Amino acid sequence: MLRAANILNASDACRATLEKKIGLQLEQATLDDLLIPSYSYLKEMLYDVDCVQRILARFLRRVEQMTTTAN
Repeated sequence: MLRAANILNASDACRATLEKKIGLQLEQATLDDLLIPSYSYLKEMLYDVDCVQRILARFLRRVEQMTTTAN
């Protein structure tokens, strides 16, 4: 869905919501799931690295919260 949102140039809020949902279930993702093509002609990157960083940051915050709550 995130790939489609990027292709269709969905709003930032829409993409942020999808990234948040992906971050909540990242442990189920494969590398191929995270290789989201970059559709920006301004960047020379083949994949949207910024998006992957945001997803990973959300996942790590959740793990940190779970660790803090468990202690």
